[in-house]
Amino acid sequence: MLLMTWEVTEGVLRPKANPRVALALAQEECQNGGWVQLSEPGPLGQWVISGNSLRAKGNPGFVLCARRDFQGIHLWSFDGLPDQYGQWNLEDVPDARSRARTSSDFARPRALSSGHGLLRPVISELHSAVMFSDEEETPKVLDIRSEQFVKAMHSLVLVLERLGWRVSSCLETDNEKLTRLYGKAGKPSYRAWLLSETPVHEATGYQEYADDSATMANLWIARNLSFFAELFFLLADGLETSDGVNLAYARSLQEHHSFLQRQA
Repeated sequence: MLLMTWEVTEGVLRPKANPRVALALAQEECQNGGWVQLSEPGPLGQWVISGNSLRAKGNPGFVLCARRDFQGIHLWSFDGLPDQYGQWNLEDVPDARSRARTSSDFARPRALSSGHGLLRPVISELHSAVMFSDEEETPKVLDIRSEQFVKAMHSLVLVLERLGWRVSSCLETDNEKLTRLYGKAGKPSYRAWLLSETPVHEATGYQEYADDSATMANLWIARNLSFFAELFFLLADGLETSDGVNLAYARSLQEHHSFLQRQA
């Protein structure tokens, strides 16, 4: 279902599978059979909803149509009402990802610890690592306990290895760096630990984080955790593992990787 649904907001069509891109004209000049593509939102990605049709805002005479063999979509011109290939039904489809990320999930994370499965020790250790404020409805994260967080990341790597996923290597290098540096100069407060490294980054002219630092390890661990969070939500939504990995990567790590890293 996720691969078939779109969000329509202010004339922009975004696939729910990757909302960073939008459906747009392949070229500014419209013609019958003209192609459309996914690209960064821009002037060629503006549409006008007219009845059950989607018209190019730059040239409303052209309508987004399904090809007659249903092997794709393209543009076609209509003076009046388009035929059945140029008419669409707009429906509200529940989004499993938005359902999963309700405020109560973050407000009362301990409720998750009653579940079972391979991730249970990771979730338990993350809960013990995070220090929340006292607000009942929407508590804020005040700090993280360094030792428990390092242990949680180690547990996550072990879980991924147990699953036989090669993606565990995404975390291993930075987790090993974080563990080593914690043993060397770590502090109980994660915030205080990272702030204490400020002089270390002077070597880069404060243009970026020093490579051999807990701050750099933290940056890439955060990016990888974003990837795994996306992946687990997609798997819970019913996607196959390979599709889930590709979509989760497009939503998270892809923008941080070089061309060669993306190919790998």
